[in-house]
Order: sequence, then C-alpha cells, then structure tokens
Amino acid sequence: MASVPSAERTAYHEAGHAVVALWHGRPVGQVSILPDQTRVGYCVIQKGQFGPRHDPLEINMLILLAGVASEARWTGGDPCWLGASQDLLEVRKLS
Repeated sequence: MASVPSAERTAYHEAGHAVVALWHGRPVGQVSILPDQTRVGYCVIQKGQFGPRHDPLEINMLILLAGVASEARWTGGDPCWLGASQDLLEVRKLS
C-alpha cells in the first residue's frame, strides 16, 4: 500500500458502509479498522435483509460507495481514493 490512511479516516470510511447497509435493511456482522496486508479496515455485510425489499444491485452499490462518501464528508471533500480502490473495483464489476 502506498500511504495508509489514518485510523480515524478509516473509521469514518467503514462506518459509512455500516450505516448505509443498516439503513437499507442489511445486517452488519463486523466492522474493523485494524489493518492487515491487503486492507486498512473492513465492514462485513451479512446476507439477508430485514424491512422492505429494494433493488439489491442498487443497495450493494450504495453500500460500497458509502465508505468513500462518508470519508469525503468528514475530510471536507478529500477522500483517499487509493483506500477506496477495492470498493470502486467492486462497483465497476456490478455496473
């Protein structure tokens, strides 16, 4: 990894995924900001959905983009695109 985002930036990023997942009725299993060799944090979204059904493709894309959106809001518009590269790759695959 080139530059590792701060723990606080990572916390906002991962919390963004979790909040949007819960908002759309997707259960969240675990959230971590502890880095490893491949990522600086993660949010595990479990299968299933509670509440009304919506378009699952749209929801998955919103959850993936919520991390970088939350981070951008916290930083005033300066997200770490490198840290969000895996999320963006997944969005491209879905689209």
